[in-house]
Amino acid sequence: MKADRFAYGGIGPGRLLDMLGRLAFNALGVEYNYITGYRNQPKMNQAIRAKEISGLTTGHPGYHAFYRDTILKDGSAIAVFYHAPFDVVTGDPIQMEGRYPASMNNYLDYYKEVRGKAPSGPVWEAYKWLATFETWPYWLVAPAGTPAEAMADLRQAYKATLTDPGFLAQWKKQFRDVPVFRVGEDAKKIVLASKTISPDALKFLREVLVPTKK
Repeated sequence: MKADRFAYGGIGPGRLLDMLGRLAFNALGVEYNYITGYRNQPKMNQAIRAKEISGLTTGHPGYHAFYRDTILKDGSAIAVFYHAPFDVVTGDPIQMEGRYPASMNNYLDYYKEVRGKAPSGPVWEAYKWLATFETWPYWLVAPAGTPAEAMADLRQAYKATLTDPGFLAQWKKQFRDVPVFRVGEDAKKIVLASKTISPDALKFLREVLVPTKK
């Protein structure tokens, strides 16, 4: 928060990780230059080491694969905060079990710590919308007219898979956390809530998604 304008590295405009980072810094009021075109996370790791950029955003797998045991371990960089989805009913950030160290704050808690108050306004709303609904971007949907009994069986089988020991062992091995899939009415609430966003927040989201020359 006390730094001058810094170089924020990314892969390309419209990429989710780039957008999350940019919206987070925009909401904080931090000045930055967006340096795009890096091919992948290893290239941005090198860019941090070479001081080409001063900040970046990575996903959960990338955090563990490319940063945790390299620039974070040797002190070349620090993990400032992580992006959590928000509960569509309570509006509270959802804690993603096992993904990051307990000492690392989610973005909302970090914002409150440095600003002394909760965020508000269209930029914050745009960030919150993106952080929430891009966390569950893939859906399994039955065709219209599917019998209720068949739907109930499908949902029950899906829930059973999420508690299957073999599935959980493979999931934890690959992703280093526990699955947070949504099923049935819980998932329906998220889909319906994703349709609600203010015009001002949508306008700002489009500006970050599709930059225009000024």
